[in-house]
Amino acid sequence: MRIYFSFFVAILLTLVVGKTSCFGQEEFPQGIIPGAFEKVWPLNEGISRVIQEGKYGFIRASGEIVVAPVYDKGSDFQQGRAKVTLNGKSGFIDTEGELVVPLMYDRVWSYQDSVAMVVLNGQYGFLGYTGYPVIPLEYDHAQYASEGRLILSREGKSAYFSTDGKRITEMVYDDAMPYFNGKAKVRMDVQTFYIDLSGNCVEGCE
Repeated sequence: MRIYFSFFVAILLTLVVGKTSCFGQEEFPQGIIPGAFEKVWPLNEGISRVIQEGKYGFIRASGEIVVAPVYDKGSDFQQGRAKVTLNGKSGFIDTEGELVVPLMYDRVWSYQDSVAMVVLNGQYGFLGYTGYPVIPLEYDHAQYASEGRLILSREGKSAYFSTDGKRITEMVYDDAMPYFNGKAKVRMDVQTFYIDLSGNCVEGCE
């Protein structure tokens, strides 16, 4: 009986402070003082989110604090950037905890292909890695289109852009889908067809 009890305690300690969770193998920060945070998320890019008294912060794998819990919301790091929100406005911090994109946007999305989608006063655009707009915030809607492409929409019409801000197509599509294996499905009026990464029709052309 004592052997089974010891085995149970060892498993419990591993789940609480070790490297696994009940959902599978996950890496957690080490060296955290028990009870220091209400919740600790698994490491992502070497940094973990934490929460204390309803505020979000970030710590390294060693337990070193990157940012004390001061934000109302926080996300995992992606491509060296993490979304943070305070008093209803959002921006990004880097892995040193520095605010590299000011807390000025109504909503931000995680970086993909080194750009981040943002919205302010109902207008969408994309920021580059340094926080400078590569596509101005002047569109009604936007989305990541994968394979280095973006979709921007205005007044019911959509166009494709590259992640460096170059327009690939005219704003003529009534529907525009993300790319998959180098092709994207689009619709103009009743005609549906596929375009390549350069915006040329490659399938269903008439």
